[in-house]
Amino acid sequence: MTRLFGTLAFASLLVASYCAAADGPPSVAQLQHCLVSLIDDVKVPAEVPGVLVSLEAKEGLQVEVGTLLAKINDAQPQFQRAVAIAEHKVSKEKAENDVNVRYAEATTRVAEQEFFINEDANKIHKGTVPKVQMQKLWLTVEQGKLQAEQAKHEQTVAKFETEGYASKVDLADEEIRRRQLKAPLNGEVVEVMFRPGEWVEAGNPVMRIVRLDRLRVEGFLNAKDFSPSEVGNRPVRVNIRLARGKVESFQGKITFVNPLVQAGGEYRVWAEVVNRMEGAQWLLRPGMEADMTIDVGMLAALPGGDQAAQSK
Repeated sequence: MTRLFGTLAFASLLVASYCAAADGPPSVAQLQHCLVSLIDDVKVPAEVPGVLVSLEAKEGLQVEVGTLLAKINDAQPQFQRAVAIAEHKVSKEKAENDVNVRYAEATTRVAEQEFFINEDANKIHKGTVPKVQMQKLWLTVEQGKLQAEQAKHEQTVAKFETEGYASKVDLADEEIRRRQLKAPLNGEVVEVMFRPGEWVEAGNPVMRIVRLDRLRVEGFLNAKDFSPSEVGNRPVRVNIRLARGKVESFQGKITFVNPLVQAGGEYRVWAEVVNRMEGAQWLLRPGMEADMTIDVGMLAALPGGDQAAQSK
């Protein structure tokens, strides 16, 4: 038990040295030695196995959602798509072609006329056309009706087949899409694991993309000084020290308050902060140490809008 309490006390000291809350006015919480970290860090995987045939991604490339970054050999699904398109066209032509229907209907009308003419002849002179012949004439009429019905049925089946072939085209398109690696978020490529000509397995990460326009700043508050309700969703100002003593400030807001209180009575909070660039480089970078000031007296909206933040 003594060892347990000693371990907890040591952990508490480590936490306090990591991000200690400094004295300040009651409406402001000041945190020092806070850690800057990523919000979005994605390793883009291959969905199917195959040879990597093209690679647009490279370290340092700024990308937007949907940007094509790499492609796995898609020759087979391309051929399957071409076949499916041809089959779809043939089936569609059959479904739209009503020649057999019209021919069967025309044949039926001619057979009916022939039957009625002979029927009228029998009415004038009984027995002019033998009964067996009249039955054959009526059978021809019925045969024409059945042929028309069959032709309509075949046309309906062809329409269903057309839908099936359209689905085969969609399936081929999906297989082609699965071989295209696209950026899942706005960010920067920081690592590329494979090169063109190499074989990748399904699930292998091919590249790593991180989002740098918005970052997370994490720190600790003492539960005795500020309650979670005082700091949640509050605006923050983050200061970082750059080379040669230069200090830069960034705006953001608290987006998470950990409900768990750690040893020593401290709980973790983090803010989402809007980053900016100087030249071609981001000023705020993951791994940096920062100081954070929380305005506990007001609620905040993140610059650029929360909705915009979620959509990126």
